[in-house]
Amino acid sequence: MNYKIHLSIPCLLAALVICGCGPSSGTISPVSGKLTLDGEPMAGVEIIFSPKMVEGNANPGPYSVGTTDAAGDFTLKTRYGDEGAVVGSHIVTMQYSDIEAGVMEELRGELEDIKTSGEGDAEDIKAQMAAVTEKLKGRAVIPADAEGEFVVKQGVDNVANFAFEAPK
Repeated sequence: MNYKIHLSIPCLLAALVICGCGPSSGTISPVSGKLTLDGEPMAGVEIIFSPKMVEGNANPGPYSVGTTDAAGDFTLKTRYGDEGAVVGSHIVTMQYSDIEAGVMEELRGELEDIKTSGEGDAEDIKAQMAAVTEKLKGRAVIPADAEGEFVVKQGVDNVANFAFEAPK
């Protein structure tokens, strides 16, 4: 009986090596793109692609992240450092990489409250909005609906451009 236990451990280790506990469970394809607001590039925004679960596969693969540069351009890498994203449908979210997402949500809410129920005359409302905008370090606010879906295709260079317009 002791003989069986000694054989099962090397067999288990061999199975783990052969099957792998590798970084991805799907094919990775390159993804790059550009993020703009009113035609102007948005720098310092983190773009996150999270693979959607598919029936029969609760773990479709790792998420991918890219940060926009001064020109608004980004290139995705998986959480394991592979260039691109897992082939398939993704939920896309965006947030400033150097400001907590919760802070951005709070500031978006403040701006919306001022626009819809701001008290005082037009000059007061402008001053209130300027104070919130100052908290954003002069950055444009990522639109609240800056979430969507993108399908990464196999065998092509996927281009994911996101263009938003600020509310008027």
